[in-house]
Amino acid sequence: EEEEEEEDGPLTFPDDSDEEGNEKGNEEQIVASPEAVEKKGDEDEDEDSKEASYESIWDKLDKNKDGMVTPREIIVAVRKDPEIAKALGLSDYIHEGDTRDSLMALFQAMDKDSDDVVDKKEFMVWERKAHKSVRVAEGGGGGGGKEGL
Repeated sequence: EEEEEEEDGPLTFPDDSDEEGNEKGNEEQIVASPEAVEKKGDEDEDEDSKEASYESIWDKLDKNKDGMVTPREIIVAVRKDPEIAKALGLSDYIHEGDTRDSLMALFQAMDKDSDDVVDKKEFMVWERKAHKSVRVAEGGGGGGGKEGL
């Protein structure tokens, strides 16, 4: 049963019952500061805006609207829009050598079914994993940024 000590005070929740099913007398106090609640709300908004941003990137990558993206379409898109290159962690000029190798590594990471095209579902799955690894790295996970992209 939920109790509120004061109007803006902390909420308390009883512990689980013991082995015989009797309620324990102890209560555990769970407190969330208004700042933590506000920050969580901001994180949700950030996630929504990132999702919308990647929807926009997908639309720019899939110029012919066939629901699939090839390495060539990625090259064309990043050359036209440096923001796409930045979002994907690529150079805005892809040519033979390291930049092409980076593109192909990225493409293979996205193309989970190895059919040589990336569909929107594969792209969005990759995007979520990429954001998760970036959040872990930024949160002190010991990484140095966009590892594994």
